[in-house]
Amino acid sequence: YSVSFNEPWLGGRKRNNFGINFSHSISRLRRSYFTSDFIGSLKVSSVTVSLGRQVRWPDDYFTVSNYLQYQKYDLYNYGNSLGFSTGAANSFIFNNTIARNSFDSPMYPRTGSAVSLSASFTPPLSLFSNIDYESADNETKYKWLEYHKWNFDAKYYLTLIGDLVLAPRAHFGYIGSYTDKVGVGPFERFQLGGDGLTGQNFL
Repeated sequence: YSVSFNEPWLGGRKRNNFGINFSHSISRLRRSYFTSDFIGSLKVSSVTVSLGRQVRWPDDYFTVSNYLQYQKYDLYNYGNSLGFSTGAANSFIFNNTIARNSFDSPMYPRTGSAVSLSASFTPPLSLFSNIDYESADNETKYKWLEYHKWNFDAKYYLTLIGDLVLAPRAHFGYIGSYTDKVGVGPFERFQLGGDGLTGQNFL
């Protein structure tokens, strides 16, 4: 479930978009496909505070937005695909996004383009920690996640004839770590599949 509040005109004079969101989800593992006997679970909870605004340079189509997010992964007997089966992982994320959108229609665009570049950062806590990451177990190593993530998205709509529209698009993503002794970790990775490069997290 998710609960959110959004104010698109913070201050009443300019398009300052302010938002608060809380979400919680539960994924359960069954012993087999044919039974309802659950043997494990993964709970993901997050709180996000965001602020965005429209800017007039280089033109009126640009927006700049930021958000702060705290996210917690709570695992119980959830197999070993994430490095440990029982425990918790936390992340504190700062994101900055610069975007430009000139679509002629938000629902069924025929002309225009949309381009966005976003960067997400977590604090490099391992640089100030006295934990021996070479001998630490994964639950200790990934108690606080560390990474920097970059996303670039581009869409373009061009009317060819009548209602026939050409819509090429491109998606690029990169995720990296601050130090090799910790690495990126099992969470928040990209997954290939579906209609392209997707995945704000591993789910």
